[in-house]
Amino acid sequence: MFLRTCVCILVIIRCAAFAQDVQDTTWYGSLPNPDSLDITGDFVKSYSTGWFPQPFKARSTGVIATTNFYEWDRANNIRSASFKPTKYAFSAANPFTGDEDEIKKPNSDKPEDDKFTSEGYSSIGLYYAYNVPFLSCVLRGAAVWEASRTRLYSLDTSRSFLALNGAPQPFREVSVLFSNQHFINLQAGLAIPVYGVFAETEVMTISSYYYIYGGVQAAGRILSENTQYVQIADAKDRIRFPNGRDTVTVMNTIPLQTGNTFRFNADVALGWRLGWRGVLNFSVEWYATIPLNGVVSDADWRQYRFGMRTTLGYERN
Repeated sequence: MFLRTCVCILVIIRCAAFAQDVQDTTWYGSLPNPDSLDITGDFVKSYSTGWFPQPFKARSTGVIATTNFYEWDRANNIRSASFKPTKYAFSAANPFTGDEDEIKKPNSDKPEDDKFTSEGYSSIGLYYAYNVPFLSCVLRGAAVWEASRTRLYSLDTSRSFLALNGAPQPFREVSVLFSNQHFINLQAGLAIPVYGVFAETEVMTISSYYYIYGGVQAAGRILSENTQYVQIADAKDRIRFPNGRDTVTVMNTIPLQTGNTFRFNADVALGWRLGWRGVLNFSVEWYATIPLNGVVSDADWRQYRFGMRTTLGYERN
C-alpha cells in the first residue's frame, strides 16, 4: 500500500514538470498576439469609402438608354418660315379636348386606321467611362441615336358656318404641326462620386456610389419629317372640308426649312452606379437636358427633356 502511494506521488510530480516544460518551449511563446494581426493589409489592397470617395483606375463600355418621362416644348406664339402661314401663331399648348384630335374617315364618323406615331422622345447607344483617381471623378462619353416626335398648335376661333336655322355658328379650327426628327447625339461629361465605396481586394474589385453628373450634348440631325394639317375640332359631325374629311394636309413629311442641323444641350443628372471589375458596370440616374439653341433658327422653340437613364456594360482595368 505504501509503495503504491509513493508511485502515484512520483507520477503527479512528473506530470507537473512536463507541463512546465511545455509552457516554456519556444514554439508556444512564439505564437502571434491576435490583437496585433493586420488582416486588411493582406486581404484588401486599397479602399476609399464615405463622402467623396476616390475611385480606383478602371474603364467600362456598354449600352446607354433613356426612359423619357416628359419632353417639354417651350414655344409661345411663334412663327417661322418652316411653317405654312396661319392666321394665328403656333404654341405648344394643346387646344384639343377629349377625342377632338382623332382624324375621321371621309364622310364618316369612324376614325382613320392610319395614325401618326405617338409623341415622345427615346434614345439608345453606346457609352465609354474612365475612372480618373487623382481627380476623383469618372469621365463619360456616349454616341446615341435619338428620336423626338412632338406637335405644335395654332387655334383659330374666328371661323363660323351657317347652321340649319340660318344663323352663323362658330367652330374651332386647329392647325397642327407634327414634327418627327432623328439625331446622332454625341455626349461628354464627368460624374463626381458623392458618397459610396471603392475597394480592391484579393477576391474582387468593386464599387458602389451615388454621384452627380454634368455634361454637354451635340446632336446632328439625320432625319426631319414634318407634317402640317388643319383640323376641325368641335363641329366635325356637322361640317367637313371639300375632301369629305375633318382634316386637310398642307405640308407632308418635309424638312423644316429653317431647322437647326445641329442641336446643343446641357446635361445634368443624379444617379447610383455599381461596378464589379471583370463582370459588369451598371448605373441608373435621373436626368434633365436643357437646350442651348432652338429647333429652328428663326423662332424661340426649345425642347427640354426629363427622365431616367440607365447604362449596362463591362468593367475592366
